[in-house]
Amino acid sequence: MGMFAKGPTAATATAAYWGAFVGNSLPDIDVTVGHLLGMGWSLHRKFTHTIPGVLLLSALAAGVITWAIPGSDPLLTFGWTLLGAVVHVFMDCLNLFGTRPLWPFSNRVFGLGVVFLLDPVILATLGLGSVAQLAGWMPAGMLRWLYMAIWVYLALRWLVLSRLRARLPGGTFSPWFLGWRFFRQAEGRLELGKAGPLGRRLIVLETVESARGPAVDASRQIPAVAAFLQRARFPVARLEQKAGRYRVTWEDVFMRLRGRRQGLEVWLDTEFRPIG
Repeated sequence: MGMFAKGPTAATATAAYWGAFVGNSLPDIDVTVGHLLGMGWSLHRKFTHTIPGVLLLSALAAGVITWAIPGSDPLLTFGWTLLGAVVHVFMDCLNLFGTRPLWPFSNRVFGLGVVFLLDPVILATLGLGSVAQLAGWMPAGMLRWLYMAIWVYLALRWLVLSRLRARLPGGTFSPWFLGWRFFRQAEGRLELGKAGPLGRRLIVLETVESARGPAVDASRQIPAVAAFLQRARFPVARLEQKAGRYRVTWEDVFMRLRGRRQGLEVWLDTEFRPIG
């Protein structure tokens, strides 16, 4: 983004460049702050990824840059810093995890599911392009075209996703590297499948059916299970009977897309009362 930044003088152009450069990574300062405070990732994609957050961070960063580069334009520097931060938050809204950019006006999570968290096309195009430009193997102007090509790629991904949703009404699609994974409720069962980058073929990989019965119904009344079901996107139950007791295991199948299984196990007696 810094390669697009312009200014009427050398000082203003330099400040604009660094504004865009810093601003594009500025929202992720919450990762560093969280680890310094011993809070890990708990602060990630919170305040710094909101409208008030990017305004405040951009103003602070632009002030430091303007102070460090005499003769620079504070307003121009702030504009490029803010643009970089806004693009960062917008890109975070395009992946599966999403963020809440409209806080405190709305707590809605925008996770549009257009690209994978670490999209290989974006990483390869901008990563290798930047290395080639810095090494002198490619002119700087070419990097600008690669950057514009990324936005064309994002538009195409959006179109493919729209077509997939039209072909499979009621299905939930999530990006998976260059392709997609999908979930669909069908006749009381949950279908898990995949589609290629162009979305031409839909292939069912697994069918999961949730257990039913008095034990499963009773487990729903347990506070921990009720709280789990409120958070879960696609909950399914497995039921086992051992030594006169019932074991009900709840799992959010959607969490498999994030590389882990999220579940909750409860035991009930023959009267369907919680044990322990």
